Amino acid sequence: MNPSQADMETLAARVEKLESANRRWKSSSAIVLVFVVAILPLDSKQARGACRGCSTG
Repeated sequence: MNPSQADMETLAARVEKLESANRRWKSSSAIVLVFVVAILPLDSKQARGACRGCSTG
């Protein structure tokens, strides 16, 4: 059972599309991760600053 040349070309095109989508997904994920990591210190500063006048007793 030998696959025809057309089937192989179709499969190669599908794999190329999947690889392209995978690269976009990885890039998007990396950008979101950098954004979240950059926001975390800002959020923790706001949380500490908001409770300066709080009583702890």
